[in-house]
Amino acid sequence: MCVSIGYTQDFGCYSTPTSSNGYSISRGVYNTANQDSLFWIKYETPLTNDGYHKSMWNKYQVKMEGEIIDGKKEGLWTIYLKGGNAFYRLNYLSNLKDGTCEKYLMSKSDTILSMKGYYKNDLKEGKFMYFHKKDTIISYFENYSEGKLNGISKDFHFSRDNTKYLGTINNYNNGKKDGIEKRYKLDKNDIPYLYEISEYINGKQIGKEIIFSSTGDTIRIEDYSSNEPYGSLEYLKDEYNGKWLISFIEKNGITKHYNFSWTGDTTSIEIYEANKRISKYFTLDSLDNIWKIDRKINYYNDKSDFNYEKYYNNGQLAFKILFKDSLLYTAICAYSIEGDKLDVGTLKDGNGIFNCFYSNGKLKSSYSYENSICVGKIFNYFQNGDIKINALMYKVAPKAFSFTKYTNEGNDINLYYLDNNLYGKIDCFYKNTSKRSEIVYDTTNSITSFKYYFDNNSISTIFTMLDNEKIGKYYSYYRNGNLEIEENYKNISKGKSVKDGVWNYYFEDGKLKSSIHYNKGKKEGESKYYDETGLLRRVEVIENNGENYSIFDGDTVNYTDTNGLKHGKWITLKNSYYQGESICNDIPNSIRYYKNDKPIGIWEEKYRFYHGTKKIVWLDSTITYIYIYNDDNILIEEGEMVDAEMKFGIWKEYQSENGFLSAKGQYFYNEKIGVWEIYKKNGKLKKVIDYSKNKSKR
Repeated sequence: MCVSIGYTQDFGCYSTPTSSNGYSISRGVYNTANQDSLFWIKYETPLTNDGYHKSMWNKYQVKMEGEIIDGKKEGLWTIYLKGGNAFYRLNYLSNLKDGTCEKYLMSKSDTILSMKGYYKNDLKEGKFMYFHKKDTIISYFENYSEGKLNGISKDFHFSRDNTKYLGTINNYNNGKKDGIEKRYKLDKNDIPYLYEISEYINGKQIGKEIIFSSTGDTIRIEDYSSNEPYGSLEYLKDEYNGKWLISFIEKNGITKHYNFSWTGDTTSIEIYEANKRISKYFTLDSLDNIWKIDRKINYYNDKSDFNYEKYYNNGQLAFKILFKDSLLYTAICAYSIEGDKLDVGTLKDGNGIFNCFYSNGKLKSSYSYENSICVGKIFNYFQNGDIKINALMYKVAPKAFSFTKYTNEGNDINLYYLDNNLYGKIDCFYKNTSKRSEIVYDTTNSITSFKYYFDNNSISTIFTMLDNEKIGKYYSYYRNGNLEIEENYKNISKGKSVKDGVWNYYFEDGKLKSSIHYNKGKKEGESKYYDETGLLRRVEVIENNGENYSIFDGDTVNYTDTNGLKHGKWITLKNSYYQGESICNDIPNSIRYYKNDKPIGIWEEKYRFYHGTKKIVWLDSTITYIYIYNDDNILIEEGEMVDAEMKFGIWKEYQSENGFLSAKGQYFYNEKIGVWEIYKKNGKLKKVIDYSKNKSKR
């Protein structure tokens, strides 16, 4: 497809560049925003019964426990994170956090303190400390006053040999950074050094930000005293070749921006001279190792008026054009890569013919303009001279233009403007000159008609869009000419269409695959699904009272009552075209059972990892016992799961070849714990692994 949907326009081979304002690096002001209330809110459930309270995440795991007096939390409470790997101990006073708060992490063999702080009237107060591995090593601390960061905070890092060093130090006032901030890094020998120093007032970065190398050299200075970068100096430090200049902004307004490859080689240079309002772009010729100009832009009154020059790799000027208000205004000249002057057309002051060319001088495209707007006849060609696109555009006044990126060989035409203000007809062709697509625009009525073809000239797709939404009939065909899809859309408001009426899908031989009924975007009545022989396999029924169910091979399945609750047997079919909506498979992908929307009984599902099946036995609404079989129907795993996703309790694993036991042990929320027995292929014990001690015994 040669017309790409988007808000850009490329008229043949010339494009408007991105205007240069120099090069600056800005970093957002880092602030440790207090997310405390968002974390605790899920534990603030209504508490009415006095006495000792204990709530659960599930059958096995406690959520929180503590004393309730007069319907409020009082004294020491323990809060457990879901998954069981951490918990909090904190004090409450009249349902408000008040006193010491501690967080503990649980591993296979130990429980360690990871955080300690203090709350007052439900707000953080004083020093909060975070620990690294052991509760005696502080990795981070911060100070609070009435829930807001206030005072010194320090962040410590650790080297590869676990040596502690200062990472960041800064000061806060009323929740915002205020004062000097220092950051530290490790050099290649794991020795810490000052990496960055900056200054903040009331959360805003001011003054100069200075970046240092590991040897103490200044490698970047950026001035935040004004909105514009000034005196900013940047280097890239390389261990072998010293310093490479990345960006340099001089006081006289000259900006130099260097780009590097991953190997450190300079790949392009941009120079912007503010006093002359000229931007020059250079690229490195890898064969000759010579810097060559790629393009040059000379700005006038503002950045929307400029001359644009593009060059070939051999230094030959490719073209020169004038833009006004960022729109193509006058075509000045064009050349081939050999220097032959080409007929750029008659475009002047926004009116006339504009010709674009390939580098070998072959005509790429020819457009007609009125007041810098593309109107009249449009042609786009392959390099062999065959027509790629022909179109007829009518006068229109779009709000704005945007252009796609230029390449020396030119781009496919893209005739979309902002707000899709576009008229006319566009024909696109394959390289064998057969028609590829036909698109007709009618912006007055916001309608666009599309017709696409296969390369054998047979129709592929026909549809119409209103305000970028499909309306009316949509047809899709097989390459043999038989109808594949027939859809209906109804416009219900500006820019919104929904499925409506009967949707029919067909097999390639013309037999009906399915017939689905929609009313204002929702299924209703009876929808029927057939197999490839024409046999009716499934009927989906949606009643007016909200009940819906399906009849699959004579069996009633997928029943939902008027309250939207699932009941009885449910099946899912293998995903395919339109996510299984239009098809009917012979074998369900899963069989499940529900009662009042809760899972019950024994489920069977396809298990993708072993290309086998999984049998799920529901013991209650959260606990299941799982049997997993491979594609030879040999049992390979079995055990309990919580919420049908986390292994818990005793599990057994079997060899896929003969079904012999290969491993046996316990899980705790998907983590192996305790002693596991590993067996040989002949069924004899091979070794024992003790996960609690992280040791193995043969």
